[in-house]
Amino acid sequence: MVNVKFQFSINQSVAKAILNRIISRVKRGARNNFADLRPLVEEAIDEAVEKRKGGFIPTDGEAEELGIGDGGSIDRGKTNLAWTALKASERAGVTRFSVRKKGAEGTDIIGEIKISIDESAFYTAPRSIVDTPDSDIGQIPWMQWFIEGKTIQGDTFTNQAPRDVLQRVSRTGGGIMIFGGLWQFTGKGRQTFTRLVDEARLITNRKLKSRAAARILRRLR
Repeated sequence: MVNVKFQFSINQSVAKAILNRIISRVKRGARNNFADLRPLVEEAIDEAVEKRKGGFIPTDGEAEELGIGDGGSIDRGKTNLAWTALKASERAGVTRFSVRKKGAEGTDIIGEIKISIDESAFYTAPRSIVDTPDSDIGQIPWMQWFIEGKTIQGDTFTNQAPRDVLQRVSRTGGGIMIFGGLWQFTGKGRQTFTRLVDEARLITNRKLKSRAAARILRRLR
């Protein structure tokens, strides 16, 4: 699970009357989940995913090596759209968030936001895997390999076979695994998720400033 947690506060630069009115609303018992702010945070997450989606889209060469295809061609629905499961608005159980009331005595802190990405749910989403009933493993968890990397002893990848052969026997039409050697795929790294949640934090901050006269106070461990 990759997550980021941060507190937010009322911006002291706003007019005192506005500040007092918002704080008084919170003290009167604003709901713990700040329901009115949830659409803002969801929108911020989706915007961050759109901005960072390139980190979850393989090149054609990578797609061929990972076997993301069927019938001799790359499955563009998987390679180009698997990242959409990261959107909070997709309700795919991958990205979740909470907005809670969290006052601190003597400060203007009023709430806490937490954004979490469940990598396991992302890795097992339909577009993140390739079914391979003709193989020993049954499925290729290609997104997990793409992010975390993979090493397989006793097999290697080649794209040097004749094109007509590749079209007949390769899922992607661009290469096949053959016996012998060592296959290693260098993943993008889990920092891809970390950059995404940090981007979501920054965008949330911007949206809070412009719409709610609030600001992110600090990031929490």
